[in-house]
Amino acid sequence: MFPVLRNLQSAVRFSVTPRRSYYGYYGGPREQLSIMETWAHGLFVVSGVLFVPCWVLAHIKEYRGIDKPKES
Repeated sequence: MFPVLRNLQSAVRFSVTPRRSYYGYYGGPREQLSIMETWAHGLFVVSGVLFVPCWVLAHIKEYRGIDKPKES
């Protein structure tokens, strides 16, 4: 049993992957994004984050029950 464990330990020792090769995207971007593309992505993210709070503020009376929508 002990020779099996000894061989297993040596196999594990040689199969350790160096930490620097875990991820392939360290460092700066490989291609620079254009200014328009950067602004478009930023606008998309900001509008997505602010959409729900703006919706709630626009319909705050309905949320509080002050102004109920008319039923048809």
